[in-house]
This record gives sequence, structure tokens and C-alpha cells, in this order.
Amino acid sequence: MTISDLGYVSLTVDAAYALDFFSILDVKCIKTNEQNDDFLKKRDDCANEIINQISLDLYKEIINSPEYKELFNTNYKLFSIIDLAKKGGIDALQIDNLNYERFKIKKKIQEKFFGTKVKEIKLGYEE
Repeated sequence: MTISDLGYVSLTVDAAYALDFFSILDVKCIKTNEQNDDFLKKRDDCANEIINQISLDLYKEIINSPEYKELFNTNYKLFSIIDLAKKGGIDALQIDNLNYERFKIKKKIQEKFFGTKVKEIKLGYEE
């Protein structure tokens, strides 16, 4: 291990989790008008890591799917509502509802494109 490796870990996560992470980076890029080089680089690095593991064709299929667009839109709404919450204008239930919607979309993506169930478990919700 080199000094530059310190502070980083590799995790095995559901593909939908990785795509959710990517969509969050994409939202951050858009919310900063693609002016933040750190977000752009992290988004591009994340995309490349996903592509290397699932293939460019599958990546494009997912990114262009209605499910991914729904995930992106939900994350965009979630970030917007959190910005409002920072100013005291939103209750926690609205954030929680969007977060749960996000979870359900990740489940759909995992099952549709990978044929497996997500490993993530939500507590306090009926499935």
C-alpha cells in the first residue's frame, strides 16, 4: 500500500447503489452549473469505474432508461428539498418520503438490469 492509497477503501456494492452514487454526482455537477472541476472529475471517474465493471453498452442502456431518469430526478428533488430544509422550510417527512422513493427506484434498476435484489435493507418500511 502506498501513501496515496491511505484514506480510500473499495467496497462491493449493488450496481444500483453505484449508479445512485453516480446520479448524486451528476446532480451536484448540474447544481453547480458544471463549474466545479472536483465534481466533474469525480463524476467522470465514477462513470469510468462503473463502465469498466458492467460494460459501456449496459451503462448507456441504464443511463438512458426511464428508471435512471427517475432516480436522477428523485435525487435532484431530494437535494433541492434539503436546501430548503437548511433554511427551515421543510419537514423531515418530505425528505424521508423522497429518500424511500429513491430506494424503490434503486430496487427496480437492480432487478431490471442485473436480475438480482438489492442488499440494502430499509428499516421501518413495509415491503
